[in-house]
Amino acid sequence: MRLRAAPVIRLESSFRHVWKYKLYNRLETRLQVAFFHYNRIVTQAVKKTGRILALDLGKKRIGLALSDELGVTAQGLKTMDREGRRDDIETLRRLTVESNVELILIGDPIHMSGEASRQSAYTREFARELEYKTGLPVKFWDERWTSREAERTLRGSGIAHSERKPAIDRLSAVILLQSYLDSAEAHR
Repeated sequence: MRLRAAPVIRLESSFRHVWKYKLYNRLETRLQVAFFHYNRIVTQAVKKTGRILALDLGKKRIGLALSDELGVTAQGLKTMDREGRRDDIETLRRLTVESNVELILIGDPIHMSGEASRQSAYTREFARELEYKTGLPVKFWDERWTSREAERTLRGSGIAHSERKPAIDRLSAVILLQSYLDSAEAHR
């Protein structure tokens, strides 16, 4: 009698086939999970479409800057001349609606020592009213060197002296916003 070894070989090859199939399924499942997490992370990063509006609040003017939708860069807006608290807040409210703003950043006027200045109480009161009227969160950010840095930048630019003050306020708001965007706190 003759024994056949063929069924054993076929059985071994079928085990190999099953083993390869299971391995393939495991790899496919892991890839699907990896792609799921990758897509979730990417969509969360791209979803951020709200902008940040920065204010450099002064007694005569308000310097304005607006971030892009992704929160990477700051662009200066036209400096706003003060007309009165109610009118200013209404103008800012309309701007936040038109620009899809999700956060208002206001320069915190503190002394070099870290103590509150005279302007601090007024700024906080203005911020409370702005937060109430817009329904948006307001955050304070240290503005100690922004005006000086803006002055230094504009000094050699050739801008006429009469136009320099509004430009300083606008550039101060841009510097304020860009420093916030570059910080780790903005990416939470």
